Amino acid sequence: MVRMRRRAMVYTVDMMVSVIFFMVIIASMLWVWGQSQNAISQYDNRMERMEKLIYIGQSLVTTSGRPANWHESGPFDSEGVKALGLAHSPNELSHGRLERLESMEYEDLRIILGLGAQDFHISIEHNWSGESVILYEAGQHLDAQQIMVAERFALLNETPVRMRIRLYEGG
Repeated sequence: MVRMRRRAMVYTVDMMVSVIFFMVIIASMLWVWGQSQNAISQYDNRMERMEKLIYIGQSLVTTSGRPANWHESGPFDSEGVKALGLAHSPNELSHGRLERLESMEYEDLRIILGLGAQDFHISIEHNWSGESVILYEAGQHLDAQQIMVAERFALLNETPVRMRIRLYEGG
């Protein structure tokens, strides 16, 4: 009579349970990886927009624009303006440039500022410690799911003012 030995036998049920368990672990890891990559991508995109917003704010309060006389009278030529600047000297804003900014078309502003289809609002405020008084504003003030804000401080006629730039997402 031949006797069967039970050592080193792999049972089919054990093998199937092991494979299913392994597949569940692999699928879970792939799902977590995908979610992580999505979150990182969204964070990177948001940080790029925030860096751009900070750059725009900084250049508005420290430069006069390119060309420097973009604000002077005459029909506005959005193709001739390479960069906007609101200062006649670093951190000292110019009334003429601010008035011209307020009178510009929204689409022209978006193009010159390099915002593409992004909605925005720029405001120059005085007395921000109490009730803020908006002296100048441009763009559209919207309700949105996410609002990114950059603030810069400057002088206007030797009076401290705050410039706020808001970018709207998911309106």
